[in-house]
Amino acid sequence: MTADVFGQEERPPVETVGRYGQLIYTSFDDGSGTGGGWQVKDQVGDMTVSDVDAMTARIVTKFDVDPPLPQYPTPADIDDRPVRLAYDVIGTGAGVYWHTVAAGTDGSGRPGNVFAHVVFDDAYRAQPALRPIELWGSPDWLRPYGAQEVRAITLHGDHLLRTGGVITVRSVLGFLLNPKIYRLGVFQVLLDAVYDAMAGGRPVVLLTAPGFAVWWIGAVSFFMSPGTSRRFAWTTHDKPDLALADARRGMHLICVPRDYADLPASDWIVIDAEEDPQLGALGGAGHSPARSAFPVQVSPWSLLAQAALENEHTATRVIQLQDDIAREVGDRDLSPVWPLAMASRALRLGDIEQESAQAATDDHPAHLGSSERLRDDIEELYVAGAPQTPEEALLRLTRIRYPGGSQSRAAGRLVVLALRDSEWLGEPGIRLDLVPDCRNVDFEQLHDAVESWLDDSRRVASQITPAESERLVLTVLRVGELLVRVARPGPALDAAVSALSDVIELSGIDFLRDRSRASSFIDSARNISAATFAAVLLPVLASVLREPDAVDLDVWRWMFGNERDLDTREANGPTVFGQTNDSLLSLYITALLEDPDVVDLSERLRSDLAHLGVTSIFAVEASPDEHSAVPVERLLRHYVMTDGQLDRLIARFGGQVTPAMAFQHVFYWPPSEQLDRVLKHVCHYPLRESGPLDDASTLVVAAARVRDAATWTTFEKHWAVNLMDSEVKRLVRELPPEVYEHTDEDLCVPLGALFIAAQSRSRPWAVGDSVLKDRLATRLRSLQPQLIHWIDRLSKQQVIDIGWIAGESMRSRMGPDLAPTALCGQAENESGTSWMDSVIDGQLASGTYRGPSTVDALRDALWDSVKDLSAPTAERFFLEYRSVGKEWLRDRRLLTREPPRSRFSLTHREDNI
Repeated sequence: MTADVFGQEERPPVETVGRYGQLIYTSFDDGSGTGGGWQVKDQVGDMTVSDVDAMTARIVTKFDVDPPLPQYPTPADIDDRPVRLAYDVIGTGAGVYWHTVAAGTDGSGRPGNVFAHVVFDDAYRAQPALRPIELWGSPDWLRPYGAQEVRAITLHGDHLLRTGGVITVRSVLGFLLNPKIYRLGVFQVLLDAVYDAMAGGRPVVLLTAPGFAVWWIGAVSFFMSPGTSRRFAWTTHDKPDLALADARRGMHLICVPRDYADLPASDWIVIDAEEDPQLGALGGAGHSPARSAFPVQVSPWSLLAQAALENEHTATRVIQLQDDIAREVGDRDLSPVWPLAMASRALRLGDIEQESAQAATDDHPAHLGSSERLRDDIEELYVAGAPQTPEEALLRLTRIRYPGGSQSRAAGRLVVLALRDSEWLGEPGIRLDLVPDCRNVDFEQLHDAVESWLDDSRRVASQITPAESERLVLTVLRVGELLVRVARPGPALDAAVSALSDVIELSGIDFLRDRSRASSFIDSARNISAATFAAVLLPVLASVLREPDAVDLDVWRWMFGNERDLDTREANGPTVFGQTNDSLLSLYITALLEDPDVVDLSERLRSDLAHLGVTSIFAVEASPDEHSAVPVERLLRHYVMTDGQLDRLIARFGGQVTPAMAFQHVFYWPPSEQLDRVLKHVCHYPLRESGPLDDASTLVVAAARVRDAATWTTFEKHWAVNLMDSEVKRLVRELPPEVYEHTDEDLCVPLGALFIAAQSRSRPWAVGDSVLKDRLATRLRSLQPQLIHWIDRLSKQQVIDIGWIAGESMRSRMGPDLAPTALCGQAENESGTSWMDSVIDGQLASGTYRGPSTVDALRDALWDSVKDLSAPTAERFFLEYRSVGKEWLRDRRLLTREPPRSRFSLTHREDNI
């Protein structure tokens, strides 16, 4: 091996003009005993961790450049082995070179090792005239072969790599002008394709013999300035799979061997270096490469290069002058063609006056102030060829590919000419969507023209008839489109856009109510961007539209999209022109759901849309400065909100969700985690929110608190009594009886049990028969076990007197006119057992019964209900109670011998037998 393979020859160190570094990456045994593997072997220079990560991520660890080395290569084979070199700019703006060669076997004896020498170069000022392809063949690239050499090699200092002396102006021109092979046709197509790629267009794949790839890259590089070539990304060798990866990375020129011409279909331009392409014309049809699915637009670059390549001497002079001109303006951020155009004009090359003038004015950089001479030349050219009509200005602007000084100047010229020609602005079919979204024109340059046009437009708007308003509105929107696309954002632009909205509001948008006129307007405005609609039209719509039928339904669909395509997720709802506007969204959904002609929406979609509208209304009401034009009740009638939807509304809007909205959930819905949170919200609502509740909310709060009692594991007596005397009382007095028929078990059972407690305590509102009592009893018929459990708990806490329960149980044996008054007091099963019997029998079985155990005690327990009986009924009660009571006690094994009573007792006419 030669000494320079190991990098031992001393080179001049890098001056402090930018960051520079190198690393080597390969598979090697590092002596740790782990066997080594792919890793960074050594690095030097000023590189961050993220720099190194970006560099190593692009290293190709499979070397497949043909021809492969023989199994036992000679020293000559090793010295001449193929190389792959790639160049690109990474995120920091620095250029990176990846130089890879086959390295034989690794430390474990496995064949196929690859050695990568990677250079990080942000020190442009150290070599301002360098074009990256000139490092091809540099003696400073490290190229070890075999495990021993790989293990031994290291980097010595962060020295600049020398050029290889292979790719030079002379050698490149010799390649292009080879009299035996005509290459200028392919070169023209290649230049224009690369021009498009460097302007953000499709990457270019060049099918060529591996040995020729570097010459094509060199040819393109030398016909741009050195600084521009530092932005030109390329690779000398990719197979199709790697070519796809490099194309996705945004590399401009990817060379692929012609042996792999059957490339997969992709969004790229494919050029065969050996074809005779069909050439296009500037401003007309593009080039048509035989293997490409896409044409290549012709640019002045290829035509200027063609003129320069008249002979080697002329081309050399043009390239030299091109580099001098680039250096005069700092050689940064230049278009590939601009320095060449200026050099061609200075040397008065051939018949290319039009092409060079176009390139000079279309692609000139923004920083020409450093060269008064060049600035004056461009100014003279621009004035001579300045557009005179909006059509010419639009054509000039749309053909500019580089966002330099020419783009902002052309954009400003277009705005001024358009504002002078309102007829043009109102014509159908204007392609303002072709105007680039550059936003680089100082509004101060447009201020006078915009203000003059606004004054005229206000005058027209104040006198316009409703039948003519859409044309003015369309014109205003087109002015807005121009300003939004080209003017630099700032307060001045915002004020102008706001003034445009005022003109539209002054002219009126009543035409949007008429389907035919609205459809015609929408069609005419199809090239207006969402950003312009949002900035100019949306404020007017938000201010004017207060009813769902304020515009035609198709206008709503134009604004938000078809109802079947709407994103009905609550967190990411539909937008109007890319902006969230809940007020308008609620109007759209209301219009949609109330339109009699919209009949093919599924129930699921109707429900989702209605809930989205409800959410939008809440979002509007959450703002202290806004009020929804649509009451929430108008949308609630279109669907039944799920407990999950309601839970999420509460979580997002809190106190805005009144208890009334939870009516169905509290009364009818089965338990769930979401409903638990809803109940908690409703129960605490009056404590958190000030102000009186509406009637429906008051009932829902009462029901929620009663239902919450179903979760009590233990409770104090006063809890139940307070709940009974407040919430149960309210429900009994105010709730429509039909509601009871479908109430959920968790509400119905504690409500029924506490109603019975009220009866036992002779509460006036619980006395007597009623439709409510019948409906509640019907609902509880299938819930007797749960009711019995609840009454048992209430009796043990002395909320219900067990003596009253026993008395009601005894009355169930005394005939219809003395039947028990307790809710569900009549036996509902075949055994004739009532809930009173079940409660008492359960307590007797558990030994917890503390109720009456004598006939007199039973009689006394019934006194409150007996005292209000009619005289005949009371007479019969006193005749029968002793025998019935004894039977009741005997059945429960509670009968004991009572002390004798006087024969002449006022209340007992017989002795106790």
